[in-house]
Amino acid sequence: LDQHGLAASTLLDRRPTEESRKLLSDCVFDVASEAKLHLDHAQQLHSHVPNEAYPALLAAVPCARFLHLLQRVNFDLYDQELLRVTVANDERWNVGLLLDLAKHKYWH
Repeated sequence: LDQHGLAASTLLDRRPTEESRKLLSDCVFDVASEAKLHLDHAQQLHSHVPNEAYPALLAAVPCARFLHLLQRVNFDLYDQELLRVTVANDERWNVGLLLDLAKHKYWH
């Protein structure tokens, strides 16, 4: 946050200024980019993971989905689509997540 000139309180603003919103999106982009690099690296190494340990890697699936969603809303944490889709009881999110988890589990 400091790197982008943001105070921690910016995260709690219900109605941030346009400038704060842009700075926060830039910050989220940087963090998401690092996360994507880590996921990509883990994906490259998955063939070296013993089968018994593979279920531990399934936690990366919802992370990858969320990163994709962040990209779709231009890393804007205040975007209404992001707020709507990440609600815990959103059936589209849950069904899609289950399908992705199954795909990764059985395609190993």
